[in-house]
Amino acid sequence: MVEALPWTTNERYVVRDRDGIYGHIFRNRVDSLGLEEVVIAARSPWQNGYAERFIGSLRRECLAHVIAHDERQLLRIVRSYVTYYNKSRTHLSLGKDAPERRAVQAADGGEIVAIPEVGGLHGTSAAWLRKAKPMELSGGTGDQSASWGCEMQPSY
Repeated sequence: MVEALPWTTNERYVVRDRDGIYGHIFRNRVDSLGLEEVVIAARSPWQNGYAERFIGSLRRECLAHVIAHDERQLLRIVRSYVTYYNKSRTHLSLGKDAPERRAVQAADGGEIVAIPEVGGLHGTSAAWLRKAKPMELSGGTGDQSASWGCEMQPSY
């Protein structure tokens, strides 16, 4: 909870299901942040549609395509996907924009360069006025899987 919300937050509620993982420590943390818990009805995932939609997208678009070797690597993958989801991935409900709005680029703004994200699993493109290799822009080493510290392997 502390990583997800800063100490000064405008949120007032935490919507959660009845999973046993939400124990005494979690409830105390939510209370100390000044948030009110809203527990959805048993066996009613539709009451928490935003979370269900994100978890489904995470599974379909990311986790179904990689094999994480340990918990630390899995956390890196999920954090990378969350950044992609909020900054680059288009959402139909937002008029094909990302939750963190982006400036519209002019068609003649420069060379279109692909920028790999989520370890190369997804990507965005941007117009750049200077010539650069895509991996120079993303800070990579040329190895698509370098940001995860692993070799990407399909799970089929």
